[in-house]
Amino acid sequence: MHDFIKGVLCSNFGVMMKKIKDTITVDDLNENLAKFRYGRHDSQNKIPTDLFSKNSYEKTFGFKLSATNMWSLVRIFPLIFGQILQRNIEYLHFISLIEIFKNLLSESFTENILMRLKNDKSVFLTNFKLFYIDQAIIAKQNFMVHYPNAIRKFGSP
Repeated sequence: MHDFIKGVLCSNFGVMMKKIKDTITVDDLNENLAKFRYGRHDSQNKIPTDLFSKNSYEKTFGFKLSATNMWSLVRIFPLIFGQILQRNIEYLHFISLIEIFKNLLSESFTENILMRLKNDKSVFLTNFKLFYIDQAIIAKQNFMVHYPNAIRKFGSP
C-alpha cells in the first residue's frame, strides 16, 4: 500500500497531470469527480475534490490521496477521461501502471505472470524516463524492480 498505491500511483498521477494540465484542468478534474455517480461499494470512498487545486500541479506530491481514494481514482479516472485522453502518451503510460497494479493484486502468480510483471515494470520505468526527462525516478518506483523476486520468496502481496 505505502510503496505502490500511496507512492508510485500517487506520484505518477501527479506527474501525468502536470503534463496534461492543458487538456484536463484541475477544475475539469474536480467537476467530473464531483459529478461521477459512484456505485454502492465506492460511495464510501468518494474522492474528495477539495484536495485538488491549481497548486497541486506545482507541488511534487500535490495529488496526495489516501490509499482507498487512490484505489478509487485509478478505477474511475479512465472511465471519466479515457475517451478524451485515449491517444495521449502520458495517459497511456499511466494506464500501463494501472495494469501493473492490477497484476500485483492477483491471488496467485505463475512464473509467466512474474516474468510479464518484470518486463512490464522495466518497460514502464524506461518509458517514464523517456516521457518525463526532467523527473527523477523515486525510490518507491525503484522498489518495483524487486517485486517479482519478493513475490517468489514471500508470496502474493
